Amino acid sequence: MTGPNQTSPEQLPRINQRWFDGFAWYSRRYLARHFRAMRVLKSDAQRAGPDVPLVAYMNHASWWDPLVGLLIAKEFWPNRNHYGAMDREALESYKFFEKIGFFGVDRGTPRGAVQFLKMAQAITSSPAHALWMTPQGRFADARERPAELMAGLPQVLSRLTSGVVQPIAIEYVFWDERLPEVLVHLGTTREIASLSRDRHICQQELSQLLTTAQDELQVAAMQRNPELFETMIDGQQGMSSIYGWWRSLRLSWKRKPPASH
Repeated sequence: MTGPNQTSPEQLPRINQRWFDGFAWYSRRYLARHFRAMRVLKSDAQRAGPDVPLVAYMNHASWWDPLVGLLIAKEFWPNRNHYGAMDREALESYKFFEKIGFFGVDRGTPRGAVQFLKMAQAITSSPAHALWMTPQGRFADARERPAELMAGLPQVLSRLTSGVVQPIAIEYVFWDERLPEVLVHLGTTREIASLSRDRHICQQELSQLLTTAQDELQVAAMQRNPELFETMIDGQQGMSSIYGWWRSLRLSWKRKPPASH
């Protein structure tokens, strides 16, 4: 039951599963064209299960983050409805985003903050849903420490009594190929009920969770070892494969016996 200032689950964007699956298919192909691979760090960290409300939050490293987040959502929580906020004016120009779970808010205004909190509360009222956020509120270098978060995420969580938060770290790095790698780490979840009710302390706790996930990913990224990761997308090979082909060709040519006359 909802009051006059609340949003009911029935007022959430109606996700069209065919559109969602189609956009995920497009996103996968698009990333495969522009990256060598998308890899998820192998880890013993506990990931959010399917039976509790989920709030997933990521560092905001680049323009690619929403596409990466969409593919993570589909890979690890395929049976949930996934939602995220978008500037209302932008959403009016690209209405199809409503069909894949985006809702409009008036960003940077008190009205927009109220809109977001109402929608967030409706989303997190059900374990069938997940709310996605980039609480840094800006593009930030993945090496920036600590991960400074805006107040919106603690405000959302202060209204919840159940569910989990899932920190997700993302980096875009170059290894040995012409194209870069998308590296992802799903950090350790935290029960929302275990977070401080003090919003300032809660903000620090959430920042530390994300910072820890970023640090763990950074250590793995520096090793340049694909074996540390599960490969979600295997994209285009770059120049190193061409160099390898050329070296193999030269070696095979040298091994040929001299022509007899």
